[in-house]
Amino acid sequence: MKLFICFIISSCVLCSCKSINAKSFTADDGITWEEAKDIISGNYPRMAELRDGSLMLTFEHGIKDGVAISFVKSFDDGVTWSKPTQIAFTTNGHDFANAFPLQLQNGRILVSFRDHIPLPNKDVNYRLPVYASDDNGKTWHYYSIVENYKKTSHYLDGVWEPIFLQLPNGELQCYYADGRDHGIVMRYSKNNGKTWSKKKIKVATCKKGDGMPGIVQLPSGTIVVDFESGETKDKLVVVRCTFSKNNGRTWTKKRPLVHEAHNKSGKAKWSAAAPAIAQLKDGRLIASFQTDENVKYKKGDKMADPSVPGYDPISKSVLKYVTSEDNGKTWSEKATWLMGTVEEPALWNYVFVSKKGIIYMMRAGVKIRRGFPGEKPSKKMFSNKNTQVKQCADPFILKYKDTYYLYCTADTYLTDLGIPVYKSKDLVNWEGPCGKGPNGLALYKDDVWGNKMFWSGDVIEKNGKFYMYPTVEEHLIVAVSDSPLGPFKQKEKKPMHKSPKEIDGSVFIDDNGKAYIYFIRLEGGNKVYVARLSDNLLSMKDGSIKFCLESEEGTWERGPNKPRAFVTEGAYTFKYNGYYYLTYTANHFMSKDYAVGYATSRKPTGPWKKYKGNPILSATEEVYGPGNGMFILSPNGKEMFIAYHVHNSTNAVWPRKLALDRAYFKKNPKGGPDILAVEGPTVDEQPVPE
Repeated sequence: MKLFICFIISSCVLCSCKSINAKSFTADDGITWEEAKDIISGNYPRMAELRDGSLMLTFEHGIKDGVAISFVKSFDDGVTWSKPTQIAFTTNGHDFANAFPLQLQNGRILVSFRDHIPLPNKDVNYRLPVYASDDNGKTWHYYSIVENYKKTSHYLDGVWEPIFLQLPNGELQCYYADGRDHGIVMRYSKNNGKTWSKKKIKVATCKKGDGMPGIVQLPSGTIVVDFESGETKDKLVVVRCTFSKNNGRTWTKKRPLVHEAHNKSGKAKWSAAAPAIAQLKDGRLIASFQTDENVKYKKGDKMADPSVPGYDPISKSVLKYVTSEDNGKTWSEKATWLMGTVEEPALWNYVFVSKKGIIYMMRAGVKIRRGFPGEKPSKKMFSNKNTQVKQCADPFILKYKDTYYLYCTADTYLTDLGIPVYKSKDLVNWEGPCGKGPNGLALYKDDVWGNKMFWSGDVIEKNGKFYMYPTVEEHLIVAVSDSPLGPFKQKEKKPMHKSPKEIDGSVFIDDNGKAYIYFIRLEGGNKVYVARLSDNLLSMKDGSIKFCLESEEGTWERGPNKPRAFVTEGAYTFKYNGYYYLTYTANHFMSKDYAVGYATSRKPTGPWKKYKGNPILSATEEVYGPGNGMFILSPNGKEMFIAYHVHNSTNAVWPRKLALDRAYFKKNPKGGPDILAVEGPTVDEQPVPE
């Protein structure tokens, strides 16, 4: 009993549920799940909704000296079920499994299943027969066959998991996994399944995976198929999906990742397999699968170590699911646990949604858990007014794998000790300081040149090494670490240049691999320069140093409010649609006029043309001193954000704090580079980046 309780608690952490126990819970996606109930002893449960309002559940089960395909029905939304009715059976060693039901538009009910028949010469007859009922399931008869061939016995040479789909135009399709193609294929019928097309349409290649497709057709007509795919590079099985907009005749080559399982220890990668898919009444897609990612890693154990030959990725799997709000293009990052434990796995799952919107999640056993969607969960919100990082200037954010790392000028006593780092999954909720140095610092003074005035700079990754370009005592340095959390160190403790003074190092790597550093020289004011970096990224190629731009009198760059200064700083460069964008901040950092503008060029070294609509981010009545910004994409890569710092309030500069706002491009009506725009600075609530 203790083992079971421990699993429930750990599952709650995994799926971030509002509440969870052995009986029922409501997940973060708003679906309330009832206690799982045992229905009948059987395997591979699949479901259909019939015209009489009943639910039909097909499954395979053992009989004396053989196996049978049977079904049960429910007339009260799955609360109670009838006694089983047999559809087909065998006592001669046939491999019966994977039965799938569908009621056609003409009322006939069809069920197809795999039938692998061993032959005397060690060949196998691989078949997908179809049985039919014209009296609502009372009697059944052999009807047709979708697939039929003979081949020497081999696991991947079979056919299995047939799934029917009838299009609005009446065409009946059967999708299934075919070992000969190592993927998913489809045959179609123009006469309600009496005969099937000779042509076999390739839907997806699964590499080393078994396929095992799930299928749903959207109201738009797009067909979505999810399937398991063996990723040969990492030697694991993942779930992907593919799309067809022409009734299944052609399929997209782009196959979004639905779920990839990972061992919590990070020592091995695990599997997500046997997927199914359905659409909720609110339009979201839901995909279920079995995964062994909850197995505790034990080196050398073939039951718990994927690196050991003979490891069984099935034996300890549990049932989880993910959802999609954009018709399958992207899927929720965290999978919600639903059924099974390591001790009692949940295998061969299926998900079905009735016309009433009730979700039926089922697994071998047969056990079913009903789900009831609540109101579609509202988007999580955040506000710069309540930013979590309240002692942060000169922010730079590095995204490495699925985590964001935020480096700041500490704006406290830590400014004279080093550079702190924070981490986040969503750009809003930050943990830290969490660096590996003292006080959560990623870079500590004893590890580098200089003794005080540590100001944040860019961090980049190359070949597993991380390079930081901070400012120390108004000189640029470069420090290296094996982790984005540090500790960042210098083998040779020295600045990049002893003279002149240089600050605000920002690195851009072009499409051709050439690395450039943009920085500010303190020479009669703060001016922006660029230089090529050496191949080892540790020094500038001094002969390549080139002036970029400076502030100009009579413009927004020399605002009226005191203190006034000849300043352009905080340069940051990126490339978009063939143009290079160099963003910079002008005016004294203590002035409310501190603001962000940009310039463009066809080359990373200029010449630079300032945007006439500058500044794109400037003070309001509620926000003073917005600047020193950089740009970063949201977790799903669909939105762009600017991270920058602002004054603590309209009455105080320190400690400056982090702000985050949406940025975007709009077409330039006069031609030329697209216009960069920022929706900020804001203090009102806005949706959390997705």
